[in-house]
Amino acid sequence: MSVDNGLGCWLEQSNPEIRAAVNQTLDRMGISDGVRAEALAGRLRHPDAEVRRRAALALADMGPTAGGIADAIAMDLHHADPVIRALAAEMLGNMGALVSDANCKTLADHVWDDDATVQTNAANSLGKICQAHDPYIETLAAQLESSDVNVRKLALSALAEIGDASHPHFEAMAKCFWDKSADVRIIAVHTMVRMSPASAPYFQELTKSLESHDADVRKRAAELFGYMGDAGAPYAEELARCVWDDAAGVRIQAAKSLGTIRPVAASYATKFAKELRHRHAMVQRKAAAALGFMGTAGAEALANLIGDTDAGIQKTAEETLIGMGAVIAADPLLHQFRKGDAATRENAHKALARMGVNPAG
Repeated sequence: MSVDNGLGCWLEQSNPEIRAAVNQTLDRMGISDGVRAEALAGRLRHPDAEVRRRAALALADMGPTAGGIADAIAMDLHHADPVIRALAAEMLGNMGALVSDANCKTLADHVWDDDATVQTNAANSLGKICQAHDPYIETLAAQLESSDVNVRKLALSALAEIGDASHPHFEAMAKCFWDKSADVRIIAVHTMVRMSPASAPYFQELTKSLESHDADVRKRAAELFGYMGDAGAPYAEELARCVWDDAAGVRIQAAKSLGTIRPVAASYATKFAKELRHRHAMVQRKAAAALGFMGTAGAEALANLIGDTDAGIQKTAEETLIGMGAVIAADPLLHQFRKGDAATRENAHKALARMGVNPAG
């Protein structure tokens, strides 16, 4: 181990007491701040990300003495090798006040880098360095209204990486829920989910769109909740009501989205399965359709009815499962074939055969 590496190893210690003791010893030895900064700088290219982070934080603690190191790192943002650019972007995020306005601007420019890792690291570092109303973040948020779909996507992804400093721009991000591009809508939802619970009021507001007089608005809102995944659980009840909507497109989208919310999908599928016994045929049909679009949760609920003593319900379950296809429905049916009573096994076997699945295979 070189002297610089050995010195840097001690100076980067995360324990402040150890670091203070090391610096006191170096003071007595007459080791200058410049030498210490150079030793830490040598650790900035260590293969271990945690070592790099500690070294950058220790440099930041040194104040203006280490300012030249930050400038040198910022120069690497212009390097031809994206790996070096990405590393430079990462390191600047841990150097705090040492990063000058000029270097912040360079960092902001690299949110638009050709390399995805550079983009992510630059945005993440901006979030650590900048305040919410810094011009770099304001400029980035303004790009959410760009006519270029790729610019809108990249701006949303960058704001997600920036984190807390992006919160004043929730309104602009929420407008992207209604973007004409599905990719932008998906990224907008994922971005806002990452910023929970601060972003929760915007999702709560979105539930009102499920009750819009415009069926297209209701359908779009139902679609958006599907992009939330498990985070959509608090809004599942409002979404579940949409499976009874008058518009088929709304019903289908609501069922699909509900099926993606794993913590509650099975319980709602069970509720819908009970509605197959409803006295009104329309309710029965809507319940069967909902189960048919809920994916695995719907298939499991339907498979539980494949041996039902009510021939009508058994037939509805079988036909709906076959309509769902073997990729989704085969496993739940195989489970019933192996574990059910004689009637259940017979009906499961028949349904599987109609799908082209051999239970013995």
